[in-house]
Amino acid sequence: HWVSRGGLAEQWVLWIGADAIFVDFDEFADDVLRRLISQHGRDPKVQVMVTRDPHGRAGNSLSMFNADVILLRRSEWTARFLQRWWDDPRMKEGRTDQEVLELLYVEDVLGAAEAFVLLPPTTLNS
Repeated sequence: HWVSRGGLAEQWVLWIGADAIFVDFDEFADDVLRRLISQHGRDPKVQVMVTRDPHGRAGNSLSMFNADVILLRRSEWTARFLQRWWDDPRMKEGRTDQEVLELLYVEDVLGAAEAFVLLPPTTLNS
């Protein structure tokens, strides 16, 4: 699996949805990704960093976070969790990826509650 494949120096992968874009309005601004990895990524329990979204707009979303931009640690845990997310039967029932991700977090699947860092709104997306 690409998330857990050895031989790569990068420890984190940026997941970005099809409707998200990269924008840098200030070339001298703080490097958000490096700052987040420095702040939270040193804790080996942290596997996922996702932005809180109090205005969830995806189907019956719990409005917990926005799953369009996510930082993922390259690890066996992340590979297992992503596979569990994508194989979840609720996806086949018509739930959105965000809805299912939120449910897996709430259900603490594979210890997600401890592995996730919920970042303040607009940290990774607007």
